[in-house]
Amino acid sequence: MLDLLAKKIEQADVYYKKLISNPKRQYEESRIDLMVRGVTSAQLFLWFGQRMKDLTTPERKQGLFLNPIVPAHLEHYALPPYSAGIVKTIGARIAGVRIQADVEIPEFVLEYGDPTYKQLPAVENLGDGSVLFYILQELKDSEDGCLFKLRLLSPAAVPQTLFDEHAEHSAVESRSFITAAFESDEKSSDGMREG
Repeated sequence: MLDLLAKKIEQADVYYKKLISNPKRQYEESRIDLMVRGVTSAQLFLWFGQRMKDLTTPERKQGLFLNPIVPAHLEHYALPPYSAGIVKTIGARIAGVRIQADVEIPEFVLEYGDPTYKQLPAVENLGDGSVLFYILQELKDSEDGCLFKLRLLSPAAVPQTLFDEHAEHSAVESRSFITAAFESDEKSSDGMREG
């Protein structure tokens, strides 16, 4: 699949690099707010943590890709050669992106956040390390589950359609992951009741 998409990824990289080359580095925010019922923030963290804890072998990476990443969105195509990332559609272009949660996030990104939420910042890079988007996920418990905010900070030069399509893509995959976490918790609870 990577061989089939290589030319499209190269073309997308050229396009995205033009957008992010603005020396002013001004960013705009896209935000998705979800109210999650039946799953706490701790359960979501546990679910994500269990899937991300050991991606050192190709078999484990492939397992994560096939379930839950492929079912989360129709526009997830392949795993890139680096450890954490995805080949997906962003604004009508097929991009290979690296997602890094273990890097220093600029203060201006964190300033968008709500201090009453637990913050999970990350960076979405192109294959060469160029920052395409900053990601700021936020979670806090509510009376019957949790509240989830997903902020995407994009360079101001990004066309509105790309901005909107990426936000929509993120909303779809976030809902899919939350649903999978809920169903996983339901199965665990059923197993504990039976045992």
